[in-house]
Amino acid sequence: MTRSRRWLIVVVAAAFGVLAVGGALIWLTREYCTIATLDCGNGRHIVLSSARSWEYAPPLYYQVFDGNKEVVPRTSVWLGDLGDRLPYDILSLSYRLYSAEGGQVVGIVPKELPYAAIVLHDFATNQSWPHLDGHYGGASVLEAGRKWQSLRERLEAENPEISLLAKVDDSDYLRKVDFLYFCHSGLTDGHLAKLRGIPNIETLHLDDTAITDKGLEHLATLPGLCHLSLANTAISDNGLAHLSGIKALDWIDLSGTNVTPHGVEKLRRSLPADVSVWHEETDRATEHRRTPSK
Repeated sequence: MTRSRRWLIVVVAAAFGVLAVGGALIWLTREYCTIATLDCGNGRHIVLSSARSWEYAPPLYYQVFDGNKEVVPRTSVWLGDLGDRLPYDILSLSYRLYSAEGGQVVGIVPKELPYAAIVLHDFATNQSWPHLDGHYGGASVLEAGRKWQSLRERLEAENPEISLLAKVDDSDYLRKVDFLYFCHSGLTDGHLAKLRGIPNIETLHLDDTAITDKGLEHLATLPGLCHLSLANTAISDNGLAHLSGIKALDWIDLSGTNVTPHGVEKLRRSLPADVSVWHEETDRATEHRRTPSK
């Protein structure tokens, strides 16, 4: 190795070291500003905050307190996860507290995203989402999803107006969003019919719902649909013909369905070559292609 190359390596390593130290200092010295404090009753409350140091897309955090005791430490909240998407500034959103079971289960829902419970907490067990005892508590993503679903269902039982299914009847809301989340919601073909012809829907997550092949014909009326997840539904080869006519399609997840490898290949041939179709029983040749982003 030449002397000049060794010096170059030293300089690059030093530069990375400076960046790492600088980043760590910013992380350790960042200040938080309280956005909202929501009273949960009986001396309990949830604090929403953000980091002052972020100038663009500041993160949202939450903490849960039972009296003076912090039962959930400051934890990141990703508004795009398990919820719909609207253009927003977290500092300008209005947050509302919903409760169930005599205040034991609570949830926080932004007024601007009325069907997205961004925080869920059970004061009896201190099970909390998205914290879940520390980044899924060592559990799999699937198990974390089940915990989220359980908390969500308990909250919705007494607050049906915020249920995932309620939004299919809110035409004004549906024409504002481009990303819709219905996973684990009990969505049926009849609910899908209410989405017909909405031009702004680009991403649709229908995993673990009750839709069938017949319901897919309604998706064919969504001209802007790019990303479609149908994982763990009862759809089969018979319904795939409805998807071939959606010109904007870019990515489809068919894992865990009744679709056969033959059906997948037939669908791939009917779509542009750059469309990614995911199905675990077929080859994984499309794995390197584009995946959806929120």
